[in-house]
Amino acid sequence: MPPEATTPAITFFKVSEKPDIDTCGDLYVNTRIQTNVYSTLATTVATIHAAMVAKLHKYSGTYNSQIIVNCFMDFGMTTYEPETGLYRQIADWKFYTKGV
Repeated sequence: MPPEATTPAITFFKVSEKPDIDTCGDLYVNTRIQTNVYSTLATTVATIHAAMVAKLHKYSGTYNSQIIVNCFMDFGMTTYEPETGLYRQIADWKFYTKGV
């Protein structure tokens, strides 16, 4: 997170993206994204993360010409970073998509 950023804040980045074939033989893309929620308060981090889980976990639909077949949180962990004084909620998300 940039040092001049204010909190609470959310960052995200694409960790990986790889083509795969499902059990029916259809091609799809498996994309892994990491999100980070930062705040000086642990309760704020937990609240924002819970809202993200409520919206994204098991989501399916269409976005940006892609069919999102499934999205789920694969991993999550909360940490405290004493050097910044911030709580951080790390979450790894997997998106399974197909082109429209």
